[in-house]
Amino acid sequence: MSVRDVHWEVTNACNLRCGHCVQCAGKPRPSELSPDQAIAVVDRLTAAGVHRICLTGGEPFVRPDCLPLIRHIVERGMTCAVITNGMLVTTQDLRQLADWSVSLGVSLDGPTAATHDSLRGSGSFAAAVSVLDQARAWGMNATVYTTVHRQTYDLLDRIVEFVHSFGYGLHINEISLAGRASQRWPEYALSRTQRQDLSDRVRLLAERWYGETPTYCPDGCWVDGSSVYLRSDGQLFLCSEQVQHPQSHALGSVLDKPLGTLVTADSFARCQGADCCYRVMASDHVSLIRNQPVACPLVPPGKTIQTLDELNHELDALYAPFAQTCVDCRDKCCQGYVWLMPDEADQLVERDVPTVQINDTSSFIHSFPEGDDGSIDVTAEAPLCSQLCCLQPRRCRIYADRPFSCRLYPVGFEMREDGVLVWALHLDCQISRQLEARGITDEFSRRFETILDSIAPELYAQIITTYRQVHAISTFPHGGNTYRTLKEVR
Repeated sequence: MSVRDVHWEVTNACNLRCGHCVQCAGKPRPSELSPDQAIAVVDRLTAAGVHRICLTGGEPFVRPDCLPLIRHIVERGMTCAVITNGMLVTTQDLRQLADWSVSLGVSLDGPTAATHDSLRGSGSFAAAVSVLDQARAWGMNATVYTTVHRQTYDLLDRIVEFVHSFGYGLHINEISLAGRASQRWPEYALSRTQRQDLSDRVRLLAERWYGETPTYCPDGCWVDGSSVYLRSDGQLFLCSEQVQHPQSHALGSVLDKPLGTLVTADSFARCQGADCCYRVMASDHVSLIRNQPVACPLVPPGKTIQTLDELNHELDALYAPFAQTCVDCRDKCCQGYVWLMPDEADQLVERDVPTVQINDTSSFIHSFPEGDDGSIDVTAEAPLCSQLCCLQPRRCRIYADRPFSCRLYPVGFEMREDGVLVWALHLDCQISRQLEARGITDEFSRRFETILDSIAPELYAQIITTYRQVHAISTFPHGGNTYRTLKEVR
């Protein structure tokens, strides 16, 4: 087994804090390789027959020894490339890189400083353009790397034109809504229409500016042991996708074992015949990396959600970008009918929250009107929740301890006409309306289903049993909700 290409994250440290950074680069990882260790790694890679090393980060030039490291790579007879944001690269650095025939990858996320700097930081556009100008003047090979997302999609024509003016090729990544982007995903997620049109748009732009037509590469996992990813602490992975997931397992440290011992046919056997979570469309000067809804065969399943507290934490993170929407909401659709999981009633009683149990099975926050005889009307339409202390703006007395059914909304349950219980997105909620207006309901659904699939069977069964008891007591007034089915209850 011969490794030819190594993509080496030489540090996770970075001088910028880009809002869409997948690996949340900023601070160095614990136990990053020292300068002497990095030199030793280069020697080991040379001995293993590696032909090419691409340095990435973080920002490689944050390392004081970046230039000596590159020089050592070249002196050992390997081809070298480096991907940079350009802000720490001096004119002298570029002259050295040009003398050593080092290829550059330069990050550019907009055709103007206004767009690029808003994503990456003040002055970053000018630095990137300066590097590209000087690289062109010295005849260096370079490729521009850009990430397409909601804020740059409509600028893609201008980005391609701008990059072409330097005479360089363009590598386009569809945004991965992980890392920092996961915290603000509604701002970055491409709409359904944008995702559908992206490939055709890139193809037309490549034909217009480069005179070539990108085509899709064959489907399937690309991992075959010829290219690997080296993390800044010396841990080796078969694919960069693994590094995005903390549960992934490294092959081992390149300082401890020879490369040929770490990378064997058995190490990537599970990749053979598997699908890839990315799809590549490429021509000589333009490439596009698309996301696919496929689980990477190298990434183990994530952590199982065992408790209701853990599930509530995941739901809070899912809805965090929409917190202000709830505060500003004036609708009554989520008032009243707050049903409780078995342990929640006792916890709320301890906080002096009135609860009521109906038919000795289902507990609710008590917001229902009562008759003179003390009977409870569970069919009342949208009773005002007893824990709402203010409606404009909306405030909840127990917000930090609000029940699961509140945290779940606008997702809930619906019983279809065929008797099948489904997880449903209620479309009469302001959050749902925002999702539809932005064209990102599909992305929301994918994220919610990921949470569902992580719930432990025992907890999942308890949720379903509890809701079925609730449903047996009362249905939604006026015969139901307008909803979109997310998934049938298993």
